[in-house]
Amino acid sequence: MIIEEGIATWIFNHAHRRDYYENTAIGKLEYGLLKQVRDMVDGYEVATCPLWQWERAILDGFKVFRALRDAGSGIVKVDMLNHTIDFAPLVVPPDPTPPPRIRRPLNIGSSLPLLEDKL
Repeated sequence: MIIEEGIATWIFNHAHRRDYYENTAIGKLEYGLLKQVRDMVDGYEVATCPLWQWERAILDGFKVFRALRDAGSGIVKVDMLNHTIDFAPLVVPPDPTPPPRIRRPLNIGSSLPLLEDKL
């Protein structure tokens, strides 16, 4: 867990200085960054992932991050089988205007009829 957090923080700080990779195309992420990530995960299951997968995961993740940041909220959908991540803005329907309240006329000084009056 500590290694994951360390890698994520390191990449986030790197991306922050580069506009969160907004203008970085696939195949253009720094090779040194990708090699460093591979070295940091050496001995773990993910060490077998090729560098292009790391690059795609990083760039796709920051694409979703930028969209979420810009929208202020939203839904992040991860498809583990197809290895994709997508963002959808959160659509909140506007609050419907409540219907106006019908007010009964206020009869000041009037009172309910006494029970004796009905007899």
